[in-house]
Amino acid sequence: MLLKRIVTVLVMSGAMLSLIACCETSTKCTDEATMINSSSIAPVAVLAEENMEVKEEAALLDKKVLYFGYNSHDLTAEDKGIIAAHAKYLLENPSLHLRVIGHTDERGTRAYNVALGKLRAKAIARELELKGVPADRITVISYGKKQPIATKRNEQAWSQNRRAELVYETRN
Repeated sequence: MLLKRIVTVLVMSGAMLSLIACCETSTKCTDEATMINSSSIAPVAVLAEENMEVKEEAALLDKKVLYFGYNSHDLTAEDKGIIAAHAKYLLENPSLHLRVIGHTDERGTRAYNVALGKLRAKAIARELELKGVPADRITVISYGKKQPIATKRNEQAWSQNRRAELVYETRN
């Protein structure tokens, strides 16, 4: 569909350019030139805007890891934008399901970290559901502190481990 729009815009642009070139050399074309108004140029601007939106959405879909603050399961405005892009993608692809996996840093008890990881995953699932994704297409899992990305014992490592991962699955 996007390709069809691009071809249409290119054809229209070529026709406009040849008419304008003709009109620059002859005064009899002035009536025809006035028939071309700014509304025929508008599709080019709309197409460019749509193309930019598609690129931005693709960039958001590339983000499959969301990070959290210490002892928190709160989503930021940026997180909500990323989740909205994933929700749209899920709604456009009904055979896809999403596994949301919550993780924590190493501090705290095992039980506490499993619960916090689950709260992080549930916060994302809840936001997806608010965007229209059916709950039965989302699986929430928590590994707590079992699968760290960074193993050092400092704030930089801990901040990398406080995350939730989005994993797509195809189910029949």
